[in-house]
Amino acid sequence: MLLERLANTVDQIDPRLLEAYVGLWERDGRSGAETQTEMLRRVAFNWAPQTASEFISEFNSKMTSGT
Repeated sequence: MLLERLANTVDQIDPRLLEAYVGLWERDGRSGAETQTEMLRRVAFNWAPQTASEFISEFNSKMTSGT
């Protein structure tokens, strides 16, 4: 299962990547929640990140680029 695979790779997330993720949430939690909800919908229907790092990287990218 996809979410299980992501959960199993959480320990592999680079600490700097995770720090950026936390910083983006602290800066704009509401937008972060909306972005993460949209990404989880994509995971459910048409996107299959291979690792938790890939998911976090995509979140960070969306939050910093506004897309």
